[in-house]
Amino acid sequence: MANYAEQLVAKTKEQTQEQKVVIKFTSSQVEQIKKITNALGLAYAVAINSAIKYAVYYANNIVSTPVNKLKEFPTTQGKSIDSFKLEITPETWLKLEQAGMEKYWLECAIAGIQLFYEKLMDNSQPIVTQDIPKQSFDSNFGKNCIKQLGLEVKNSHHSGSIDSIGSINGNSVFFYANFRKRPLDKQLTVSLGNKIQQAKIAIILATKYTKVFEKQLRQKLDKKLKLHLLTTEDFANNTTIFQKAVNDLPKLAELRGIQ
Repeated sequence: MANYAEQLVAKTKEQTQEQKVVIKFTSSQVEQIKKITNALGLAYAVAINSAIKYAVYYANNIVSTPVNKLKEFPTTQGKSIDSFKLEITPETWLKLEQAGMEKYWLECAIAGIQLFYEKLMDNSQPIVTQDIPKQSFDSNFGKNCIKQLGLEVKNSHHSGSIDSIGSINGNSVFFYANFRKRPLDKQLTVSLGNKIQQAKIAIILATKYTKVFEKQLRQKLDKKLKLHLLTTEDFANNTTIFQKAVNDLPKLAELRGIQ
């Protein structure tokens, strides 16, 4: 009992001390955090600690999935152009520990920043990380994407949506594009779920999604399936969400800049 009490006291003392880490961001992440801190009037450290905690909260309470399964959670990090020391608060460490993510604090920070940016700055000027021709997102663009991927159009609907499934580098890939103005909603999850079940990797490209769309769609799919929900903004601005999809399907990078 005495040993347990001593361990508890030691752990409590450790958690009351803020720990300093070195955090590194890419150029697009720097611009995102600048816009967030300017909009909310927060210091960098406060904003990043809040972003980490929000990533954990969002995963657990909004979409009911592990943090490292969020589409915003990066599997690779681009070239860092800025780094600084950050104090991670005991409360933030506790949230990370409870989620089993204490070794992935940087990834959680990036995911949280991306979520903040999507929720708070959705109507702001988009961040462009490299010069590419401006795409016109329509059914013809979807057909060109499918052609560039080396697939064949399987279904083209008068609603403007288009999809295909085929093999890319030995993996069964499903690609779906729908550029209607209103967000994709739960009504589409049944038909899409049935088609996606045949694939190992699924890429969906749309203007927007409702909050329940991803949650209900994932519930219908095998957990091993790699699902990436991309918006046209992700596609045009090469966000971390797009980069994560490229990590699973490198050929996807060839689509940026096509007309």
